[in-house]
Amino acid sequence: MTQNGIQKTVTAIPLDTNKTRFFPSSSTINSVLPYVEKRYYELLDCLKKTLSTQCIDKFFDEVQDKTIVGIGFLECLKKDLNTSFEELYNIISNTKYVITMVDKINVEYPKRAKDDPIGYAEACQQLIDLFGFANAFIFINNKGIPMKRRVFSYLYNISIMHPKVKAMIQNKEIDLTAAYDISPQLSEEKQLELAETIKNKTRSDARKILRRTRDF
Repeated sequence: MTQNGIQKTVTAIPLDTNKTRFFPSSSTINSVLPYVEKRYYELLDCLKKTLSTQCIDKFFDEVQDKTIVGIGFLECLKKDLNTSFEELYNIISNTKYVITMVDKINVEYPKRAKDDPIGYAEACQQLIDLFGFANAFIFINNKGIPMKRRVFSYLYNISIMHPKVKAMIQNKEIDLTAAYDISPQLSEEKQLELAETIKNKTRSDARKILRRTRDF
């Protein structure tokens, strides 16, 4: 419930200690949501005084270890502050939180072998969660990152894979681009099975194996 009495759903997905999404228990939800709700009310009070990046950065700093803030966040702010999506987009896109994500993508994008492949993928995911896919894609292109749309989509898919698969990618046991052919829509068991199959294979061999097995 927001301060103006309208029921809202604010995207809040608890994270484990490695900032990996998981399906929370009811007790976890009951402990996380009141915390996020309180921080959100404080954010509204701050923004009603002045629409500033400082207010939003403070909110992100306080909740980023407990939640993944999604597109519902902007929708709630838009209604509660009676302002436009464009105005909020312009403010949020200049926060330290968003700038950090853009910097991570900008550093890793030109590298053939990524130093931090999962951090790179998750930076894309965080922008997509926040702005929506289309807006986030336009945003990074406007920042001078000429990433192709399908690659942006692949990186999002990587970011939501099973944590053990992501660990293999981060540890360079699986090539990042080879993992593009592992569908995040597969069951966790199937994702792990395919990941083990291509573990420590060359990019070329891994992609051949996945393309032979992806329909089964």
